[in-house]
Amino acid sequence: MSRDEEIDDDFTGHRLLLVEDMKINREIVMMLLKSTHLEIECAENGLQAVEMFMQEPNRYEIIFMDIHMPGMNGYETTREIRQYENKLKNASFKFYDPNHKPVPIIAITANTTKEDNEKSENTGMNDHIGKPLDYELVIEKLRQYLC
Repeated sequence: MSRDEEIDDDFTGHRLLLVEDMKINREIVMMLLKSTHLEIECAENGLQAVEMFMQEPNRYEIIFMDIHMPGMNGYETTREIRQYENKLKNASFKFYDPNHKPVPIIAITANTTKEDNEKSENTGMNDHIGKPLDYELVIEKLRQYLC
């Protein structure tokens, strides 16, 4: 990647919710994306992610969702977020923009078989990124969903 391309991948002003139970994995993602100036907030589990999302449903422009977490896994977390979005869309809440598109949820997982991808899609996820993370693919997905 040339220096010019790196500058073009400036996501200043955009906010990502990273849902990942492993501290080292959170640190890797944050270091990987440091040069993009993307604002990253972390949830250590699915329940915390749902609570953060419900507090401010317009806050996050994209979510990176680990699949395998103790307690509420990534599939369950995604279903909860999608149900809450639907509830807000069908009600007239002043703080929620009814034209707001559902937040893109990207699975980040080592399981990238066709069946895994279909299961993620069926629970409301928009896309998949395999682990270990490929920087170019992560940037491609950020461009796709944020620009």
